[in-house]
Formats: sequence, structure tokens, C-alpha cells
Amino acid sequence: MKKTILASVLLTGLSLQSHAAEMPNLLGAGKAVFTGWDGSVEAGATFSNGNTEEKEYKLNLKAKKDGEAKKWGYKFEAYAEGEENQGVTTEEEYRGLAQARFNVSDVNYVFGELTYLNDRFEGYEMRMAETLGYGHKFYNTDIFKLSGEVSLGMRQTDFTDGTDENSFITKFSVDAVYKFAENLSFVENLDIGIAESTSVYSESSIKVDFTKAFYGKVSYEVEYNSDVPATAKETDTTFGFKLGYSF
Repeated sequence: MKKTILASVLLTGLSLQSHAAEMPNLLGAGKAVFTGWDGSVEAGATFSNGNTEEKEYKLNLKAKKDGEAKKWGYKFEAYAEGEENQGVTTEEEYRGLAQARFNVSDVNYVFGELTYLNDRFEGYEMRMAETLGYGHKFYNTDIFKLSGEVSLGMRQTDFTDGTDENSFITKFSVDAVYKFAENLSFVENLDIGIAESTSVYSESSIKVDFTKAFYGKVSYEVEYNSDVPATAKETDTTFGFKLGYSF
């Protein structure tokens, strides 16, 4: 009996010692997930009083971890926009994106992506897409960065009129940054989705860095949807100014 108890104690001690040896590796892996991130928060708003009362706001959050070759990277984006005229909401839009990628090399990666859209004034109660794709970094220098992605998957749409649509989707995206000077750059983000209906979103902007963290952007946005209610326009364009903070 004593030998059995002694053997159990020894086995327990060896097991605890093995787990203790693994703890630094587990902690290191956990720490690696939360390091290497960068991102930005952007906000813009206008308020008018007098003969007319208007309120408009925009909020954009981005977080990204590119990761190294043979390792995972992640990207998250959230966007909200709203407008009121005489106390009546005339525009309201929410978008979200989550992407997990595996870097095959320094310039090539494969990814899975989930996107979400709610824009009832454009006729969309909810639109989601799940895609798998391939991305490539064409240029990645301090002055010029250019990358592109192509993906295939499924898209589900619930329209505000009570109908719905489920279809295959092909998506293309291009991101470009050209630095004119140390604190001045041009930024282009383009996303195209081709399914039973086609959607295009483009943001072209001039970015001015005030400090290493704070910046301002003058942007021109174009949003196109080929299938909208009769009361809505296919194309929305917005010209505006945003303040941002990089982290």
C-alpha cells in the first residue's frame, strides 16, 4: 500500500513538473497573439443649427496584425455612419469585417473572411458574406505599398421589403498607399463584390500626419449597389474630413 501511494506521489510530481516546463511555451504563444498589432480610429462629425438642424457622424475602427512568413495574421474593421435632418434619421449604415490569414511567404497569403453590412436606407436589412481567398503584396516599401486580394464564397442578403437573396460571390479588393512626403500620403481602398447583384466601395483620401499618432484625412467615398429599392439611388458619394489616431 505504501509503495502504491509513493508511486502515485512520484507520478503526480513528474506530471506537475512536465506542465510547469510547458508553461513558458504556452505563455509565449499567448503573448505572441497580442503583440505585433497596429490600427487606427477615425471620426468625423458635422452639426448645423438655424433654419435647418442637421447632424452627421462617421466612425471607423481598424486593427491589423500582418504576421511573419509561415505565421498567422488577422484583420478587423468596423464602420458606422449616420445622418439626421430636422430630427429625422435620413442615413444609417454599419459595416464590419473579420479576416484570418496564413502567410505562405513574405508576399503571399491565404485567408478566410467574414463581412457584414446593415444599410436600411439602401434597402439592406442585413448582408453577410463568407469567403476564402488569396492575397498578394505587389509592393511593400516605405514609399509605396500595393496589395490585392481575390476570394470566392457565399453571400446572404435580407432586404428591407421582406425578400432575401442567397448567392455565390466573387470579391476583389485593392489597397494602396503612396507617400509623397514624410507626413503626406495618398490612400486608396477598393472593394468589389460580384454576385446576383454587384457592389462597389471605394475610398480615396489624402492623409496628413500631424504627429506620429494623430492625423487628418480628406476623403472621397463612392458606394454603388446594382440592386436597391425604387426609392433609393444606386450610387452614393461622400466628400468629407476625418480626424484619426494611429496605435
